Amino acid sequence: MKALLVVDMVNDFVSSNGALTVPGAMALLPNIELAIKKIVEKEGKIIFCNDQHELNDPEFDAYPSHCIKGTWGSAILDSFMTDLHSTIVGKTTFSAFSNGVLDDLLKSMNVHTIFVCGVVTEICIKRTVWSARDIGYETFVLTDCIKGLDDADAGMALMKMGWWDALPIKSTEL
Repeated sequence: MKALLVVDMVNDFVSSNGALTVPGAMALLPNIELAIKKIVEKEGKIIFCNDQHELNDPEFDAYPSHCIKGTWGSAILDSFMTDLHSTIVGKTTFSAFSNGVLDDLLKSMNVHTIFVCGVVTEICIKRTVWSARDIGYETFVLTDCIKGLDDADAGMALMKMGWWDALPIKSTEL
């Protein structure tokens, strides 16, 4: 079984009035929507892995307050219609696997192959991919469905993901 992990495509990171908007992230939507469509057509699973923080989260010592659980900022973009094919998993750290919920969910679904997309390439995408490979998932990074904050750092992160045997592909190749 295959799954698409859509990482942090939430209002605070993608919308123009979000708390920590990633410039250019909105341009990913058509490619991510294509990836979702292709995975669903192949009876794969769609999992939205979203930052969801408490008001007093220690991460706010390093970053501005963002993605407060239950707020507009932590909500998936309206353009992504969640349905029976999708699941939402909250995360409080950079890796979507850090709390064990995602790994347990994927195992319960008999998922062995994952495709990763979303933001931010050099932070949450990189950490999620590292964790996935460390656990043993066959991992692909959808290069036309990720966006970083800094092009050089994002390029370096993508290169490192390749060193970890996470294979780069485009959404059209699914």
